[in-house]
Amino acid sequence: MYGRAEVQTMNRRVTEERNKASEFAITSFARSLLATSDVLTTALSLVKQPIDSSNTALKELHSGVEMTQKQMLNTFNHHGVKRFENTIGEKFDPNMHEAVFQVPKEHVGKKPDGSDYEAGEVFEVQKEGWMIGNRVLRPAQVGVTQME
Repeated sequence: MYGRAEVQTMNRRVTEERNKASEFAITSFARSLLATSDVLTTALSLVKQPIDSSNTALKELHSGVEMTQKQMLNTFNHHGVKRFENTIGEKFDPNMHEAVFQVPKEHVGKKPDGSDYEAGEVFEVQKEGWMIGNRVLRPAQVGVTQME
């Protein structure tokens, strides 16, 4: 009876260690690909929408960049690398965010839902944050309302 329990425990531990080793193995590679993801996001954000229908070359280029970004995000997702969700309006968390700058809350404007920002809340994301498994791969680089 005890022998079977020990074997099950050992099998569980080996599986956990294998998963951790796999996660650590791709961490460096995933971190280096985040710069490429940032470039694709920036490229897509710089094209004014809607694209003029007479500019087919720009439409095709935009479509190609968009497909490349979607494929990269699918690959990240397949390997457990995920973007932070809903960063704007969150309280600043030094474990998840890197404050790039602070602005007094009176100068920030309103949240997307129309309410006012409180002190220490994220109001702008310059670079998205990423997780791998349950660990931070890269903290989000954010603008924060000034603490009182």
